[in-house]
Order: sequence, then C-alpha cells, then structure tokens
Amino acid sequence: MANKEASVFVINVNPSMRAKVIAGRKGEQVVVLLVGTRGTHNIANFEDPDQYKYITQVGFDEDQAVHMKMPDVDLLRCIASGTERGEGIGDVIDGIIVGIHILGLHCKHLKYAKKLYLLTDAENPMQMEEFDGVIQMAKDMGVEFTLIAYDFERLNDNEEHASRTKAQTENEAALRNVIKLVGGRFWHYDDAAFALHHLRTKIIKPVGFRFDLVIGDAVLHPSTSLTIPIRLYTKATEAKVPSSKRWSTLAEGIAESERNPDTFGGVELVRSYRRIAGAGDEDEGEPLADADGEEDLNREDLSKAFSYGKALVPCPPEDEAAMTLKTKKNIWVLGFVDKRLIKRESLMSGTWVVGPEPDDPKATYELSTIIGTCEIKQLALLVRFIRKDDAQPKLCVIVHSSEGWGLMAQLPFIGDHRLHDFTALTKLVGPWPAKGSTSMDIDSMGSAGIRSTQGEVQTGEGRSKKPRLDARVVGHEEAIVAMDKFIDSMDLMGAIVDAEGNPAEAFQTKDIFNPAIQRFYQCVAHRAIYPDDPNMPPMNPQIRALIDPLPDLVEKVRDAAKGLKNAFKVEKNTRNLTPSLLLAQPKKSKRRWAASGAAEIDADEILQGGGAVIDAADVMAAVTDTKRIDQIGEVDPIADFESMVKPGGVDMVTEAVKQMLAMVTKLVTDSLATEKYDKALACLVAVRAAAAREDESPLFNSGLRDLKALLVVSRHKPFWDRVVDQRISLLSVDDSPDSE
Repeated sequence: MANKEASVFVINVNPSMRAKVIAGRKGEQVVVLLVGTRGTHNIANFEDPDQYKYITQVGFDEDQAVHMKMPDVDLLRCIASGTERGEGIGDVIDGIIVGIHILGLHCKHLKYAKKLYLLTDAENPMQMEEFDGVIQMAKDMGVEFTLIAYDFERLNDNEEHASRTKAQTENEAALRNVIKLVGGRFWHYDDAAFALHHLRTKIIKPVGFRFDLVIGDAVLHPSTSLTIPIRLYTKATEAKVPSSKRWSTLAEGIAESERNPDTFGGVELVRSYRRIAGAGDEDEGEPLADADGEEDLNREDLSKAFSYGKALVPCPPEDEAAMTLKTKKNIWVLGFVDKRLIKRESLMSGTWVVGPEPDDPKATYELSTIIGTCEIKQLALLVRFIRKDDAQPKLCVIVHSSEGWGLMAQLPFIGDHRLHDFTALTKLVGPWPAKGSTSMDIDSMGSAGIRSTQGEVQTGEGRSKKPRLDARVVGHEEAIVAMDKFIDSMDLMGAIVDAEGNPAEAFQTKDIFNPAIQRFYQCVAHRAIYPDDPNMPPMNPQIRALIDPLPDLVEKVRDAAKGLKNAFKVEKNTRNLTPSLLLAQPKKSKRRWAASGAAEIDADEILQGGGAVIDAADVMAAVTDTKRIDQIGEVDPIADFESMVKPGGVDMVTEAVKQMLAMVTKLVTDSLATEKYDKALACLVAVRAAAAREDESPLFNSGLRDLKALLVVSRHKPFWDRVVDQRISLLSVDDSPDSE
C-alpha cells in the first residue's frame, strides 16, 4: 500500500475556458499544469525547447530538482482565483505527456499513489499521433487517470447540441477512449463540483504496532507457554481539532525580501521560574530575589511536588523514578471470561484490531484458533496491555470481530468507575400484571415502593413519606403503550429518504462528520485563501445538519411526547396548608419574625380545630418551616446551619448549635493532615456568631471547652493553634447578655 500520493492537475486555460469556474483539490504532493497560457514554463520544455509549448508549470524553478510539493497557500490562492486567463492555443495531450513525465521524475520507483486529473472542454485541437505509447507508459506506471469534462454530452441526453463543433465532438470521443484504455474515471464538471462541496474527512492509513500475545509464563515455563507475534491497529479513536501555534503580529511589518519562509512569524517559548515568599515574610506572595540578585531559578534547583491532601510533597528525581512501574511492552493473557459479563458501558478509550503478524502462517493459525474458539464458547480474553516499556499497564479485553480477528478495548480499574443511583419509577406505574403476561423485565425497574391512595409512597418498613413530585398513577398497560409510541416515533431506521425515494436510516455513523472539525477547517481554509476578507464564511448547511435534529422527526415525535406527558401528568409537589399545620404553634421565645402578608385560610378548618385564632405571620412561618432541613450535612454544613437557625417556624436554634459543634469535631478528627481544617474553622466562626445572636452562649462555651480538651492532647493540636491564632474565644457578657 502506498503511503504517499502524487497528483498532477492538467488544467486547460485556453480562451474557451475563460468563463468556466475552476475548483481546486488538495492532495499530499501536487503539481498544477496550465495548458494554453501565453508563455511556456515547464520541465519538459526546459529539456526540449521546441516541444510542449504554451504550458505553464505553476511554481516551476529550473534551479530546483523538486517538481512536486505539498500544496501551499500560494497554490490554493492561485486555484481559487480562477488561475490564468489563457491567451495561447495549447494541446491538452502535451499537458498529459508533461504530467506523466513529472510523475516519473518525482516518484521514480517509490511507492506513490500516482494520480492525474485533466480538466478540459476538448474544444481546441489535439494531436493524437503516437499517443498509444503514452497510454502504455501510464499503465506501466500505474497512473490513475481522471477526466473532469466541461460541455461534454451526457450519454442519456437526447437533446441536440447545435453549438458543438466537429473538432469538439471528435476530441471528446478521443478522450473518452483514453479513459477507457487506461481504466480511468470520467466526471461531468457539475457532478464533480457537487461532490467536491460535500463534507470530507482526512483518511488516515492504519499503522500496525508489533506486540507479542503471551499465554502463560514464557520465562519460567517456556514449554507450557505460547507466544504469538501480532499486530495492533487502531480501529477507532477520537479525532481532535489541531492545536494552534503562536504567531507574531509584528512579523507583517518585515519586508518580503527579508522574510525567511521557514521562520517567518514564528516565536520561541522561554519559560522561567521564580521563588515565592513563604509564610511569615514581610512581602508574602511576592517574588523574591536570589542571593545574587537574580530572580530566575535554574532548572537544576527545581523538583516536582505532588498534592497529598492540601499539602505539597516534594519528590526528588530518585523518588520519582521509584514511582514509575518497571514494565515491559507486551500483551499478557490473564485468563478467559464469559463474554456476556462484559458490560459495554464499561468500555473505555478507543478500540484496536488484533491481527497476526503478516506473512507468518504459524501466527495466523494460532491466533485464529484462539479467537475462533472464544467465539464458539462465548468467551473473551482478559489481558494486560502495556504499549511501551515502563508504561502504565491497562486492563483490556479481546473479543471476536465480524472480520475474523480480534477487537481489543480497555476496561476500567475499580478507581475508574463512576456509580450513579437513580430513583425507580415504580411509584408512577400501577400494579404489574401476572408473571409471563409481558416480555418486559420488571425486576430491572427496582422496588422503591408503591404509591398509596393518599399519594404517598409506602416503603418496606411500612412508613410513608411524601414524594417530591405529584403524578397520577398510570396503569401498567397504559404506561407501556405510551412509552412504546414515544420510542417508536423516534426510530431512525426509516427517518429519511434515499436518492431512490426509499426509506433509509438516518444518522449512520459512517455518514456523520465531526461538526467542530469541519467548521474549523472551513474557517482556516477561508482565512488562508482570502486573508483580507473581514468576515468568515457562513456555516455550511451540511455542518448545521449534523447539529440540529431532523425537522420531520421532531414533528413526528411531538404528538407521542405530548401523549407520554399527559399519561403521567408529572408536576412539582406543592404541599397545601392543612389544619395541623395551621394550628402548629411556634416555641415561645424572644426571637422575632418579620411581618408577613395575609394568607388564605379555610375558616371551616380553623373552627374544626377548636376555634383558635391564628396570626398570618404564624401561618407563613409554619409553611416556611416545612421546607427547612433538620440535619446538618458534611457537604455544605454552613448553609444547612443557616437554614436551621433562620427566623420562622419551629425553633431549632439550640439543636442547630449542638449539631454544628458536633460537625466541627467530626471534621477535625476525620481530617487527613490539614485537609478539612479550613472548613471546620469556618463552621466554628459561623456557630459562634449565631450563638451570640440567638442567646445560646452557654451551649457554645461548653462545646468550645470540650473541643479544646479533646484536641490539645491529640494529633490535631495544630487545629486548636489555628483557633487561638484567629482569636476565636469563649463568648463573654460583651458578646451576649446571657453569657456566664
């Protein structure tokens, strides 16, 4: 397989081609020949000045031996601007001969995919004498010939073309015969231009990496082990947007004659390190100068430091070497597992194709036997994969592929798993039918509880709790029908119509391009060709189609989605005021609530409760109290504490202070080194302020004394030192009147 591509573009720019649009194509190494130009400038004419006139080889330099090169911006701009307006009468056959000659000079006997593209209207005279030898030479060299024709007759076109000359008809027949003889391809320009504007992606040819698949211990037990030489090919991996490079805007001011094309606009990254002042220095946080008066540090004076909690642990190079696992590149088989136990959602990274070493019959037989047997037994190979020496080992699995070889994917270690629990929806669905009456696996739905007739969920312990959502209980059959209609309406198998008018599958992975990458290349290409254009091109509609859902599918799903929503009628739960809530009296305290607006109260419910007169503020406080929490958590203890002590509802200040003091103790004693000290200190400040404000100073002072007695004799004494440094003391009479 050729790893490089050499393409010749022979473009007819005779006067008859002036009004026609020339579309360019980018290859790996190309040369562009313009036939019919006013002057002559090509390698073949340079070697034989009497031949191959009116042909210009773009970028040709007699002093350079390179005749083909990677397409650069200048070449793209030349193609995009419509090339040259031809004034001479050139022969496209001469252009073909020059193109084949350049391919021979450049490619020689190297493995290139040799391609020649001819764009012409065949209106000018062509000399076909002795062209048979050129055709044979093209066959021997393996040149792929493509003719892109302007104003050629279509084979199924029955209309008469009165404007076509006899020479054009004869030349068209001759070029079609050339395509037939060399086995080339023929395109009408309209079709070629349409195909050219389709989205395309970069074709990456796979490269095989050599490994040994080892079963058993080849060192200690070579007689009972097996080593198979294999090749690993990347099957699927993420394509990323190319990274950018730094560019100096000052470079534009350099005269073109002084510009070095290899370094023009480039910049060099220079990195320096400076020492930062430590705690206690007068200029803390500012860079310090070294003893010699220089701020920059040498790389020899630096070492890596790793986080251990909130502390940084310096590790010299010898420690860093000890951290690296000493491994050897290879793939070791750990064992065989049931393929059905491998969960597809657990597969990580990309996939690789596992094939035998080429031209090794023994490796082919051994690998195919193992992979084939695993497919028969429904087994998979569990392997340890090390891509290079001293690399981190990966846990992978190899399964049988439809092509006959193996597919390898990475499995997660225990630390790579991310578990998420979701509430079951069984409380929204009515009783299940008898076993066997449906194919739906009801065990997989969970058993969170059945909704009672009062709208509550009955748990296994017989307790009831109010759900977060109000929803009607849907019968089992009704729920299944509504969900089936919703899923069926989103079926992609017949969502679009193909070119022949038949239903076809939408969003096939082989037809989906990465919209971010496509838009990136569209903008970069536009800026390269049109550097002075202040605007970027509008987004290609094909890119937009990769982002937006299908309009017909959205319309099709609308009714099914509405039916599913109406079936369950899920709404946010709003708790209504009940007599028990209205009659709940807050604890008598000197704490005050702000005045509230009038509340809607059912007079009959009040009278049934004994005729008590309830103030509107008390009603709103009772309602607000139902939304508060009654337990301080470790995630955001300060927010939980503030919620418990805020005015209104049942008085929970005393309980909140007790819980907050207990939370401070828990954070400190559970802390790994100083990891949770900052959070515990913030909690202590918050509870002290609330205790002074809410007349709970005796409780706070007692808790602070207990905390000191616990910490000063433990390994967490540094936390108490912080408390002292921050001057967090007992509450006095000046802080709160009820202090002791």
